Amino acid sequence: MGKKEYIMFFLSIVIIIFSFISISKSPCILPALKSAGLPLDFLGQEKEGITLLCYLFPISQKLTGYAPTDTGEINLTVETSANINFTTSNVNFGIGSVTSGTNATIDTLGNVINGNWSATTGGFILENIGNTNLSLAIKSDKTAGQFIGGTNPGFYYNMTEKEAGACPSQNISFGSWQNINTTGDGTLVCDRFLYEINKDSLKIDIRLVIPSDAYTGNRSCYITATATTV
Repeated sequence: MGKKEYIMFFLSIVIIIFSFISISKSPCILPALKSAGLPLDFLGQEKEGITLLCYLFPISQKLTGYAPTDTGEINLTVETSANINFTTSNVNFGIGSVTSGTNATIDTLGNVINGNWSATTGGFILENIGNTNLSLAIKSDKTAGQFIGGTNPGFYYNMTEKEAGACPSQNISFGSWQNINTTGDGTLVCDRFLYEINKDSLKIDIRLVIPSDAYTGNRSCYITATATTV
């Protein structure tokens, strides 16, 4: 063996020894391959078997400071709900008569003029019970003539905010009497009827002008509110 070969052999032995030392506590030595019949007494420890792969694994098994991360995602969809409700859905003026030769006026603000109806307070209360802003239109199924009859009857409504800020975009003059509409969806009264808690209720008061020659008997009609998502 020449000098060069001797040096290479010696270095190989040194590398093998240091490799054994580095893997002396590696789990891949502990599962002994007793069937191989290769006991090794090295530095006072019994190494019962080893393969070339055992030199590779201890390196990764001893690595520290690497913390892999990943992310997850949560998805949720809340459907839009456009819904309104008449929380007060009935106005009943009761029984009364017109003072002879005049026109009587009654309304849900408690006014009774030229008649003997009992005062009625409290009109319709309409609430946005959905989760989106709406536009709102109001109509009746009958005109003043169809509902009341007689000479120059009157049928009016008055929009106000039951809760302040419920309609920040008004399409008519809130707080004033308007002639009732019977065509199409009716009159667009509010461009943006809010759904926010404590800002989602409107009031609709009703005023009737009843001539002395009006229809008699029990009279009724319907008020329809139509909402559209905006």
